[in-house]
Amino acid sequence: MPDNDMDRQLWAEEARLEEEQKELVSERDVITRRLKEINLRLGQIDRRKDAIGTLLERNALKPIPPGDPVLPPGVSPESGMTIAVRQVLQANQPLRPSAIRDLLERSGFTGRSNLLINVHATLKRLERQGEVRVIQVHGRNAYKWIHQANSSDSG
Repeated sequence: MPDNDMDRQLWAEEARLEEEQKELVSERDVITRRLKEINLRLGQIDRRKDAIGTLLERNALKPIPPGDPVLPPGVSPESGMTIAVRQVLQANQPLRPSAIRDLLERSGFTGRSNLLINVHATLKRLERQGEVRVIQVHGRNAYKWIHQANSSDSG
């Protein structure tokens, strides 16, 4: 008889363990489904943040409403590239070269063979002269105005 009691206890323990195992597997399945949902949402958020970062860079990191002057009165394409770039940087937060190009185009700088190349050359010169500094914005180079240029400087 002692063996029967022992067998019953073992059978009961096995049944209890099987039931606990089923519950844990079911709980794991729920957690796994939820983890998949979370990972999917995290991926969507990452893609959305990347898109927003790209838009911020493309839009010069600072929205400029249509019609707002980018360059002060009197500054025009005839004033020269260096003066125009200085004015754009003075009037805005740090900007990427492509954003400066876009702002200059909106201010009438058109018809040049490659405006972006001209902007890059001007920014490099201003950097060498200590008027601008390169900073990282969203992991990419942007230019920040750091020096009040003398109005007699030309470009």
